[in-house]
Amino acid sequence: MNLTEEERDVLSELVNIGVGQASSTLNEMIGHHICLNVPRVQMIHEHELHEYMCDGDGGVFSSVNMGFQGDFDGRAMLVFPQKSANVLVSSLLGEGADDGMNELKSGTLIEVGNILINGVMGSMANMLGASLRYTVPDYLECEVLHLVDGKSDDGTLLLAEASFEIDDLSVEGNVLLFFQVASFERLLACVARELAV
Repeated sequence: MNLTEEERDVLSELVNIGVGQASSTLNEMIGHHICLNVPRVQMIHEHELHEYMCDGDGGVFSSVNMGFQGDFDGRAMLVFPQKSANVLVSSLLGEGADDGMNELKSGTLIEVGNILINGVMGSMANMLGASLRYTVPDYLECEVLHLVDGKSDDGTLLLAEASFEIDDLSVEGNVLLFFQVASFERLLACVARELAV
């Protein structure tokens, strides 16, 4: 499934609005200046995800996952390479974070993921006139192939490559949106209505 240039532009704008709202919330919450950017949004097949996300960091990622249902059904995921996850947690908490799984690290990343995913999905739903309900977010550390296994019924996902700048530290992350095929078709129908306005 491919996006037209117009569809990609609208989806990029929706994600950018949501990321901007999340950035403001995070700035107020933690007292650090955080700038979040989403440079591009694209459709990829899950088997291509490895080439987009693996950067020599050992292939293990920290992810926050949240399901959504309503006018669109699917799953949203905020994913960081381990090094970026540790830098982000250390920056937010003002202390070191080791590579191991611990409650402080997972709790911090779940809170960041909850804010960012709600910002992105909330802005998408509001701008398109859709209604969504969310599941409780959960945290996972695994290799890239296990991030997406079985989450997309046709192997296609919407990838938003995001970057975080926190007090001159660069933290890379990705927002992944998985839609059931019928839900994604409804999303594109809503986008088409926006383009027709």
